[in-house]
Amino acid sequence: WFEWDDKTKPLQAGTTLIFRVRSEVTYRNKTCYKAVNVSGDVCVRDQMKRLVKVGSVDCLLDDSRGNPVVAYLQRHGKPQGLVSPLSNEGYTISNGASTAFNSPATNEPYSKISGDFNPIHVNPYFSDYASLPGTITHGMWSSATTRKYVENAVAQGRPDRVVAYDHIGMRSGNLVVSVETTNSRGEKVLAGTAEVAQPTTVYVFTGQGSQEPGMGMDLFSNSPAARSVWESADEHLTAVYGFSIVEIFKDNPKEKTIHFGGIKGQAIRQRYMDMTYDTMDKDGNVKTLPLFGYINNRTQRYTFSQPNGLLFATQFAQITLVVTECAAFEDMRSKGLVQKESAFAGHSLGEYSALASIADRAVERDAQNRSNYSMCAVNPSRISKTFNDTALREVVDSIATRTGTLLEIVNFKVEGQQYVCAGELVALQTLANLTEKFTVDQVKEMLGEIVNSCYQKAKEIYDKEGYITLERGFATIPLPGIDVPFHSCYLWAGVMPFRAYLSKKINPAHLNPDTLVGKYVPNLVAKPFEVTKDYAQLIYDQTLSSRLDFCKWDQENWGSAEQRQKLVYVILVELLAYQFASPVHWIETQDILFTHYKIERYIKIGPSPTLTGMATPHEGGVLPVRG
Repeated sequence: WFEWDDKTKPLQAGTTLIFRVRSEVTYRNKTCYKAVNVSGDVCVRDQMKRLVKVGSVDCLLDDSRGNPVVAYLQRHGKPQGLVSPLSNEGYTISNGASTAFNSPATNEPYSKISGDFNPIHVNPYFSDYASLPGTITHGMWSSATTRKYVENAVAQGRPDRVVAYDHIGMRSGNLVVSVETTNSRGEKVLAGTAEVAQPTTVYVFTGQGSQEPGMGMDLFSNSPAARSVWESADEHLTAVYGFSIVEIFKDNPKEKTIHFGGIKGQAIRQRYMDMTYDTMDKDGNVKTLPLFGYINNRTQRYTFSQPNGLLFATQFAQITLVVTECAAFEDMRSKGLVQKESAFAGHSLGEYSALASIADRAVERDAQNRSNYSMCAVNPSRISKTFNDTALREVVDSIATRTGTLLEIVNFKVEGQQYVCAGELVALQTLANLTEKFTVDQVKEMLGEIVNSCYQKAKEIYDKEGYITLERGFATIPLPGIDVPFHSCYLWAGVMPFRAYLSKKINPAHLNPDTLVGKYVPNLVAKPFEVTKDYAQLIYDQTLSSRLDFCKWDQENWGSAEQRQKLVYVILVELLAYQFASPVHWIETQDILFTHYKIERYIKIGPSPTLTGMATPHEGGVLPVRG
């Protein structure tokens, strides 16, 4: 009964098959079928998760005591698209008082509207002849009234969200609701289920700085789906780099030593030695240097250390945060909570995970593994209500120009309230000193003098101590665990090698354009992802990337199906390659989410409520949910 379509490509062991079958049966008696006819398709999912037919089912039997095809599938497979039940059999959505309604005194109006003139509903003589106590209410009236209640109680008066009828489970992001209607004597007169679509939803993922000890531990302990993500990551990192990310995630040790003994240890050591990065020296020359300059063929061990615990060291914080968020999302997916066709965005690191393994070593470090860079949050409104975005830009640019140090606004989070600056420690300390010195009027009149004074104060600290430990200022907050000036031009030299890395790791054949187009909002441009010439031009105007110079392409090439896959790949790689060295446009991203998509629910995936707080000025009728 199973037929494989292409016998030149035999079925491989371990392949997951998806059966879509239909059974037609006729009965000979209570225990035996007269005929069984089962037909359908056998499919696999390709790299883009699409169903591809690879075989067929054709089974015709006479005088059978069962359905052998269905019996086989029940023994060896599991059904798709089932409801994911809630714990404790769900919960009651509303109290009894709000669910009560009275049947009409006469059924004639409903009969005229519905066209159902069955006499037992409108004629007392016929109902008496049928041994009924009186005319009975139409069953469809009871059903419609119950559905109206479901629409009001569960779908907030939106009938278009009731897809099919206590909340008992979830399926593909939809609420699955059971409903019962009883009469005044407590007798059940109607029972059913409803499937209710969730409000328009966006999923946003937090970036570095939101990590905290113990994050995701409940999911790791209680969710098989989440634990599977952690175990897969742990197995890979242990085999390739010699450390357990689960150990760091659980214990947050201050040190971790990687031993390079034996054949496996030598292979791990070679991987560390093979890691390089491009940087620019003081003369403007690009140099390729090893990420781990202390490791050579004779090195027996290497120790990572961080006074606050490795969870706050960039190289481990990034991996841990990305895996935590992936685990949380997979837990939601396994429980049927993820809504299909939703918009999504990531804040900084939340946009991609590949950067986690290579970016942190792009800066020089001292003997104590400290870099001369950091990042801090800035709140201009603490200085003055009139100290706005423009004034902050002027201050930052003036500090960078007058001191000759690196200082940039790299993240625009909440207009007038939340920004992130990255740069050298002495520049960040200058900014902290400066915010305590002036009002908005002084900015215009005395900025140059104030910058020089504050920079001199910061320089004295650096010259004396050899390092600056940033502390909270009047309008600045240091970001712990971040000692790389992410999203600044300092990392510009890393764009080309990072692009090469992404090009190797992202397989164009695995990209499904439909999962990105119109749903994914990149940090770099804060516009929904498109595969159009205008969108490529938008990125080119910002980056001058030679790979996006498509001015010679004609519309026919842009619109062809065979080119679409290639263009998705090229555009995605460029967005990610330039993202870590460019400002994060989160203010514009949130504007797009709340206006273009008109979202009703905002789900944040990550350990801290940072993004939920940023969304507060936009909320209105939106329901924020912490993931």
